[in-house]
Amino acid sequence: MRGAPKEILELVNVVDIGEFGGRRTQIPQSRFLTIQACQFLPLTPVIEKIYFNLAAARPLGRIVSTSVGFIANPRTITDTRVSTGQRPTIRGRNVMRYETIGTAYFEFKKANLAGGTQDEAKLGYQRKILMRKTGFPLCSTLDSTGIYPEQSLYFLYDAQYQIELEYVLGILNSKLFQYVFMKWMVTNRDTTPQLKKVHLDEFPLRTINFNDRSDIASHDEIVELVIQMLEWKERLRRANTPQEQIVLEREINVADSRIDHLVCELYGVDEGELNA
Repeated sequence: MRGAPKEILELVNVVDIGEFGGRRTQIPQSRFLTIQACQFLPLTPVIEKIYFNLAAARPLGRIVSTSVGFIANPRTITDTRVSTGQRPTIRGRNVMRYETIGTAYFEFKKANLAGGTQDEAKLGYQRKILMRKTGFPLCSTLDSTGIYPEQSLYFLYDAQYQIELEYVLGILNSKLFQYVFMKWMVTNRDTTPQLKKVHLDEFPLRTINFNDRSDIASHDEIVELVIQMLEWKERLRRANTPQEQIVLEREINVADSRIDHLVCELYGVDEGELNA
C-alpha cells in the first residue's frame, strides 16, 4: 500500500512471531508494537489465545493503577522499631497468597529515600493489592490498612469499569496468571524469576460485560471467594487445634480450585492446557 498513512500500514501489515522451529502466529503490526517489550518466549496455545485472540480484555494497566513501592537507603528499614519516627512498612517477604506475615519499620523522610514511589497519597492508598515482584509463584494479597510498600512490591489500586480489586487479585493468584508469568513475562527465569512492571501492565485482564448475567456471576463469585480466602487465611493463622486447621485448609483448597476454574472459564482456556 504505497503512500498509505503509517497508521493504516500498521493495521494492515502483519508480523510473524514465535519460537524458531516452534509454534508461530501472525498479528497486526500495531499489536506487535504494543507488546514488543515482551520477551517472546515460546508461544503456546494458551499465550496465543490470551494475548492475540481474546477480544474481551484490556491491558491490566488501563484498568487499575499500578506502582512500585518506595526505595529505601541501605539499613534504614529494620525488622523491629528502633525509633519513634518509624512506621510499619511491608516488604515482598511479608506477602503470601491472600495474607501478610509480619512487618518491617521505616522512617519516611527524604534523607531515607533513594527512589521509587514517594507520593504518600499513593503509597498509603487504603485498599490496594500488594504483589511480589520476584519469585514463583508470585504472591499477592489485599491490604486495607494503608501500609506503605517498599520496592520489592508492586501495588495496584483504584480499579475502573466497575471491576473489583478482589476480582483482579483472584486472577493474579490463579494458576493461569502464574502460567503466563513463567511462559511469557518472566525475566531471569533460571535464577530469580522477576516480573517487570511493563509486562504486568500489558497483561490482558479479562473485562466484564456488566450487561451479561454470566459475566456478572463469574466476577461476583470470584470476588466472594477471594473475600473468603482472605478471611480463612487469617483464621488459619490463629487456629488453635489441628482439627480446625484441617477444616480451614480444606476450605481454602476448594475455594482456590474454584477460582482457578472460573478464571480459566473466563479466558476460554482448558485447565489441562496449563499442565502442557
